[in-house]
Amino acid sequence: MRILTIKLLLIFSVSCLTHLPGLFNPLLDFHGWAQTLRASISRNFYEGGMNFFKPQIDFQGNDLRHASTQFPLYSYLVAVCYKFFGVNEVWGRVLSMIFAAGSAVLLYFLICFFGQERVALISSLVFSFIPIRIYFMRTFMPESMAIFFLLAGYLFTALYLNPNIALLENGWRQKSQLEKEKFFPYGFCSAIFLALSFLLKLPYIFLSAPALFLISEKYGRKAFYKKELYLWSGLIIIFLGSWYGYTIFGLPALTGEESFFKNELDYLKEWRSLKFWTTHFLSRTPELLTTYAGLLFLVVGLKEAWQKKIRFILAWFLSAVSYLILCGKYGKVHQYAALPLSPIYAVLIALGILSLWAKVQEKSSFKMNGVSGLRACHSFNSTKVLFILLVLSMPLHAFLRIRHWYDLTDFWVLRAKVVAKELSKREDLFYIYAEDQPFYLYHLARKGFTHSRHPYGSGRFKEALKQGIKFFLVPGELKMEEKDPLFLEQFNLVYRDLDFSIYERI
Repeated sequence: MRILTIKLLLIFSVSCLTHLPGLFNPLLDFHGWAQTLRASISRNFYEGGMNFFKPQIDFQGNDLRHASTQFPLYSYLVAVCYKFFGVNEVWGRVLSMIFAAGSAVLLYFLICFFGQERVALISSLVFSFIPIRIYFMRTFMPESMAIFFLLAGYLFTALYLNPNIALLENGWRQKSQLEKEKFFPYGFCSAIFLALSFLLKLPYIFLSAPALFLISEKYGRKAFYKKELYLWSGLIIIFLGSWYGYTIFGLPALTGEESFFKNELDYLKEWRSLKFWTTHFLSRTPELLTTYAGLLFLVVGLKEAWQKKIRFILAWFLSAVSYLILCGKYGKVHQYAALPLSPIYAVLIALGILSLWAKVQEKSSFKMNGVSGLRACHSFNSTKVLFILLVLSMPLHAFLRIRHWYDLTDFWVLRAKVVAKELSKREDLFYIYAEDQPFYLYHLARKGFTHSRHPYGSGRFKEALKQGIKFFLVPGELKMEEKDPLFLEQFNLVYRDLDFSIYERI
């Protein structure tokens, strides 16, 4: 197993290396909003007694009810790291980095399972250089964990349906002794892993199709008579129903959540928009999911999968594209929604690389004589160099395309945290005159409320007054006393600079 171990270490190490840039940065980079939401839940777990069933957010004041969040396993594990190593945002990113590397390893095993060992190795390496993956699978977010469990679910579904295959030095091979299918452990683990993926990211439920395809391919209509498959699907439904049934009674994790999701899931409005389609397939696909050279390889790989009838890969590709379309506005607004496409795109790119390389190699087998031979040799070398440059351009494109995502903004919040610590106590509530609900309160290390509407026309501000807010923070140069003279009847200015102002309630 030495060669296999070397391959796995290579895959794991390459993945980790791509995630090192920005690893120790504060949460002031791209999508800081989404990152601070998870980070605030982790910190509240750590400070609030580590009750897994009581995830709490910072922007609902003193309300101690649990928040209606997606399954908080990621945030909870980060809080466990805080217990052992101290509170530091880097642990969230390290956890994401580990699950991202684990996902690359699982992708290798999954593609190996279908007899494509060379494709599996290249897929795993290409996967590590997908632009959108490099950044988002190392952020303080549960995406890397959700994709890890999704790939584990696919792999264990395949293992459950094929009990006579074992892992050997050169990949999966047929066992010498035939065995009957057993629901435990592979079928059970498949259901648990898929359920965890869907719990962490509910839209990933659209990606259950590849697992269902494997079941359909094995049993066809007989699947409806397999009691184990009812147990398999029942476990997934029970886990999802239990958690989301529980969260109904919690605090909304977003203000105006009902209208928010109604707007996000307005599919018909999005599908009628040309921008929806161009954003996904003319912009993000070549720039963030494949790179321009990778798109060429992907098209070739898709043709190769079709000609060789690699049905699982084709089904996975169709499922992933359908998932992105079904995400509606959510998928268009949030780039990280496209992350689940990166594994299957990496597989197709790998297929394309191997297919084109085989054609390049064919040219070298011709016998070349005289001048015509020299010309043919020169032509072959040029083709080979061009091919290598195309492959090398993919990681270069990736880092150039996303390098600005690592830029840090709003540095003033770090200074505001120091000022807030001097002016207030940990339990004092703040009202932030801005939209980014978790971002400012997280960096201030305070709880409270956020809203950008005029305070006295906002029901949220009235609720904040009832709960006893003590401070009012305004980002930027806006002066509340000029905007509304009545404001000074309740608040005094206690700090101001060019970046923010803080008022204290009288």
